[in-house]
Amino acid sequence: MLGPATVFAAETTPLGIYAVKIAGTAPGETRARTYLGIQLLQPANFGGLVVQTDGKRFTFNGASELPLHSDADKEYYVHAINGPGAGFIARIEAYEGAWVRCDQDLGAWLPPGTQFSIRPNPRLTDLFGADNRFGFVSGENAAQSDKVVLWDSREQEERIYYFNSTRSRWEEKGIEADAGNTPIRYPNGLYIVRHSATPLRIALKGEISADPVLLPVRDGANVFSLPVNLSASLANLVSSSGPFAVKSGKNAAQSDILSFEDPAGVAGSGPFYYRSRSNDTGWRAVGTNDSDAPLQPLDMLSTLVLRHEGEDAFVRVNADLTAPPGGPFVPPADPDPGELPLEVEVPNPVNPSPAELTIVLETSKDLATWSPVSFTPRADHRVFFQLPPAKAVPSTGSVSNCSEQRPASS
Repeated sequence: MLGPATVFAAETTPLGIYAVKIAGTAPGETRARTYLGIQLLQPANFGGLVVQTDGKRFTFNGASELPLHSDADKEYYVHAINGPGAGFIARIEAYEGAWVRCDQDLGAWLPPGTQFSIRPNPRLTDLFGADNRFGFVSGENAAQSDKVVLWDSREQEERIYYFNSTRSRWEEKGIEADAGNTPIRYPNGLYIVRHSATPLRIALKGEISADPVLLPVRDGANVFSLPVNLSASLANLVSSSGPFAVKSGKNAAQSDILSFEDPAGVAGSGPFYYRSRSNDTGWRAVGTNDSDAPLQPLDMLSTLVLRHEGEDAFVRVNADLTAPPGGPFVPPADPDPGELPLEVEVPNPVNPSPAELTIVLETSKDLATWSPVSFTPRADHRVFFQLPPAKAVPSTGSVSNCSEQRPASS
């Protein structure tokens, strides 16, 4: 016997989708860089509390099962979520029975009781497709192609990748080998150099995390992804005091220099430094005594370019999923004439779906106000919808609050 419809609601991990327009470069112009941060993360495949740490190794309940949940073609990292090392990230090198071995000593960062997550680093194919899904200009070599550039802060040099049109795969400049599994190691950022004069739109997706991050700062230039911060301004994003603060000084020459590059190219901000003088401290714009600019909202998808002189250090940056009263900063829409919306697909959270099940998908731009979105159910258990044409639409298509409706039975 069937009774009235019953609603079961479950809040899922928010997923984000953002569209970015990659600037074109006309013949004779200096090729523009479009910076991309990896704010939206790959899904976590494990998490819990640290039980014991031993040098570069740690263990937790269920650690021996971790290899069963890992892809051999992916590189994973552990992220400390709380405790004295909150934000610390270490790359996983091997699984040794009940132990997980990393590339760094963990004693001060992952003491017993620390909450952690384990995620894969995104690969070139995860972001841009093994088949060059967004249509980057490809060629027989890097000089003929659009370039995806990873900045190696330790070596202070570029690593350049492109899609080879002859071999139909991602390759590193000057190396004839498949580079599709190259990881973009969080929290590093990247930039794209467009070979064509025509702009190109791409869309990136992933989980929205509210976890802090310790940026591993090297001597010289650094390019970093930043965690999602809906209230992002320099003053509430980057630590200026405590053990993981930026290097400060009496003037810019003695301090870390920070610039923020947004992917749309309309809201770049900086450079800034943190002044520390007697009776005169705080964030300042380089070259002026302006203390108001560091308080202005930043594009939540900004990439941080940080120049540091001195020994390696860590700088803590903070996430915040609480939208400010006026809403987060969102760049204005700027579609090209005739530009089409992006088509987006996400997995159906209930698979397989019984015929009587209705999935309600809600989206938000600020993670506070949610609106239902219409979609077309697919036979392959995927949900289809569209993003409007835009220059940058942060977090549009964030998926949460999936609810289901089904008849009650007895």
